[in-house]
Amino acid sequence: MDYVTLVGYLAAALLIATLAMRTMVPLRIIGICSNVAFITYGVMFGSYPTIVLHGILFPLNIYRLREMLTLIESMDWLKPFMHKRAITAGEVLFRKGNESDRMFFVVSQRLHLQEIDIDVSPRAVVGELGMLAPARARTQTLVCT
Repeated sequence: MDYVTLVGYLAAALLIATLAMRTMVPLRIIGICSNVAFITYGVMFGSYPTIVLHGILFPLNIYRLREMLTLIESMDWLKPFMHKRAITAGEVLFRKGNESDRMFFVVSQRLHLQEIDIDVSPRAVVGELGMLAPARARTQTLVCT
């Protein structure tokens, strides 16, 4: 197997990893890596459509990543409305079907959304979708892990 083929397989693997991501920031980072690998592959193989496509997607992924990082860092305007709350492992913050009356900004713990089996890491906001759901009912159960 030659180097061009290896770069092509790497690019394909990164694209598959991008599509498997559950959160936006890692998705964009792996997407950028995939774009670089595909551009490299396109140059080595001589595939102009690949170069053009990923040449367009590369700055778009960088722009969207920057937007996401800015959004994450711009939570300061919410601080006057926030209250600190200590939680312990195993504590249920809300259950599916409960009334949605608050959202949570994770500072240092790890939380877990049971129904969809997703871990919520620090610096994430969780619980806001319940406020938009019909009858303002929670759509997931959130547990401190």
